[in-house]
Amino acid sequence: VLAVAGTDTMAPATLSHEYGSEQWSVDNMVASLDVAIAYMRHRGLPTGVFGAIRELYAQAAVQGLGKKDHSAVLEVMVDPGS
Repeated sequence: VLAVAGTDTMAPATLSHEYGSEQWSVDNMVASLDVAIAYMRHRGLPTGVFGAIRELYAQAAVQGLGKKDHSAVLEVMVDPGS
């Protein structure tokens, strides 16, 4: 897992619940996933997994975390009722 790109910055932020704004943001993830999903649909490819991931990031944005680092998506996963 630690070999995954970005884990070196994401893991500490996730564990401490201190999300900066220097890294790829939650809003960036939503926008990027929108582009990827549109492309996949155009090519006739399944989008289910990407749509589910997008939903997590979109929920984080709704909770006011859109400008925060992408690791802030953890807040949706640890407290999905928020």
